[in-house]
Amino acid sequence: MKIDLGCGTHPRGDIGVDFGNKAVITATTPLDVYFEKYGFKYNPNAKIINEDIEDYLDDYPPTEEDEILLSHVIEHCTEPVYILSLTIPAKRIIIAIPNPLKNNADCIDKGHVFSWTRCALQNMLSYVFKDYNIEITEINNIDLMAIITRKDIS
Repeated sequence: MKIDLGCGTHPRGDIGVDFGNKAVITATTPLDVYFEKYGFKYNPNAKIINEDIEDYLDDYPPTEEDEILLSHVIEHCTEPVYILSLTIPAKRIIIAIPNPLKNNADCIDKGHVFSWTRCALQNMLSYVFKDYNIEITEINNIDLMAIITRKDIS
């Protein structure tokens, strides 16, 4: 199952978790092209769950077949390591965040609690996802995208 955590009103996948006033994505964005190759496409028929991400992941823990998208979400969360640790069973986790070296979103959006350079993101993800492959790339010239995949997935 494809789960879009923090989808706003633009769910990509089978389930969208809209975490209320923290959600910022409300329409198609230029980032969608980067997620579509992993099967995360806008789905107007997705089931939308209005719940905090932590509560959703506690209530519905991911399975080994689930894939999770967190697009411009973890920088808004007060406990990103905890949230990411709840996604560990998933087959694949895709994370997109502003690259603070090229994107001034942290100055504009007062809802950003954290910011990560590529190296800091790699360090955090390596800490959380010890048995996963982690690939971090720059996308759209201003953001970073991490693809985290279990090592047993080819």
